[in-house]
Amino acid sequence: MRDEAHRFAVTYHRKRRELRDFDSELMDVPGVGEVRKKVLLRAFGSLERAKQAAFDELAPYVGPKAAAEIVAYFKARCHDET
Repeated sequence: MRDEAHRFAVTYHRKRRELRDFDSELMDVPGVGEVRKKVLLRAFGSLERAKQAAFDELAPYVGPKAAAEIVAYFKARCHDET
């Protein structure tokens, strides 16, 4: 029983550490650091949803200046890929 509880705890801890340390494309956006990355991922649930968010959706979470930079960054990336 004890071994099973420890296995569960270790697995949970590894998953939490993995989520905490993962690198995100959001970190490449000027003006977005670790705190804003966490705020955006919590608010939108995924990187893809945050990428597709409009200025009006982003501004309440990160402020108008950072929202404009995020929208411009992903808009430019979208045009570069096509």
